[in-house]
Amino acid sequence: MNDLSRPQLRLIIFYEWSCGTPAAETPTKIGKVFGETTVTDRTVRN
Repeated sequence: MNDLSRPQLRLIIFYEWSCGTPAAETPTKIGKVFGETTVTDRTVRN
């Protein structure tokens, strides 16, 4: 289990979006740093 709060996770997703990272790649990139189960593809797309 990760220790990221919901606002922190949203900020990381927003950052990746701002950098032009495709939604399909975002969970993989976040997972490499914070753990595979940190965020799902569906969460990123929503």
